[in-house]
Amino acid sequence: MTLQVIVEGYGEVDAIPVLLERLRKQSAAFRLRIGRPHRRPKSQLLQKESLQNAIEVLLAQADDERSGILILFDGDDHCPREVGPRIQRWAQEHARGTPCEVVVAWREYEAWFLANVGSVIPGAPEHENPEAPRNAKLEIGRASCRE
Repeated sequence: MTLQVIVEGYGEVDAIPVLLERLRKQSAAFRLRIGRPHRRPKSQLLQKESLQNAIEVLLAQADDERSGILILFDGDDHCPREVGPRIQRWAQEHARGTPCEVVVAWREYEAWFLANVGSVIPGAPEHENPEAPRNAKLEIGRASCRE
């Protein structure tokens, strides 16, 4: 199976395949090839036509019938419970039966790493409230300095 990914940021283009591969290895559930993420600015992911255009690009690149699409972006100030289902509907409308899932990180996806910063920076102390900072990358950097 090939997982094709749509992300919003330049950093995620390189980082998300590493994260997904790590999760795949830990689960040992199945064989999965992770395609190079397709980047689109979040403003385009929040618009139906632009989102569906990005999905069309991935569908044209699909190399087998068992592909799936993951759309991942930061929620920033948008509520994931409100934005996620809308984006999911638009994606599934256009994915022509290809499994398609949407993940909207509360604030920013780097907060996931901040939540378990010790797995990223051995010996770093736990963060009290990983979803509160507006710049989780900066907080991770601070944790590495405290180490």
